[in-house]
Amino acid sequence: MQEDTPPPRSPGSVTPDLTTGLGSRALRFTILILVARILSRLLALVAVVAIGNALGDSRFGQMQTAVTYTALVGAITDVGFTALYVREGAREPHNLTRYFNNVASIKLFLVAISLPLLALSLAVPLTAADTAISTKLTLAAAHLIAGAIIIPTVAKRLSRLR
Repeated sequence: MQEDTPPPRSPGSVTPDLTTGLGSRALRFTILILVARILSRLLALVAVVAIGNALGDSRFGQMQTAVTYTALVGAITDVGFTALYVREGAREPHNLTRYFNNVASIKLFLVAISLPLLALSLAVPLTAADTAISTKLTLAAAHLIAGAIIIPTVAKRLSRLR
C-alpha cells in the first residue's frame, strides 16, 4: 500500500490545518465565555438570594437602592469612554497615552458635573419625611462611597501620567 503524500506547497500558501484550527479555537473560546457568564449569573443569583434572606425585605431594598445609585453615578462618569479607549488603544497602541489623557480628562469633567448632582440627590433622601433614618443614612452613604471611589481613581491615574 502506498501512503498519500500531500502535494508540495507553494511559498506563502496557507495550510488547511491552520485554518481549521482557527474555527475550533473560536468555538472553544465562545463556549468558555458562555459557560463563564452562566456561572457568574448563577453565582450572582445565589448571592442575591442569600443576602435577601439575611437582610430581610426592608434592609435588602435599602441595599439595592444603594447599589443602584452607585451604578448610576458610575454610568454617568463612564458613558462608554472606557470601551472607546480600549478599542482605539488596540488599533493604535502608540497613541495610548494621548487617548488615556483625553478619556481621563473627559471623565474628570463628568465627575465635576456629577458630584453637584450627587450632593443635590443627597438632599432628597435626607429630607424625606416618611422615610426611616436608616434608609436615609444608607442612601447618603452610597452616594458618598460612589464619589469617594470615582474621584481618587481618576486623580491617581492622572497623576501617574505626569
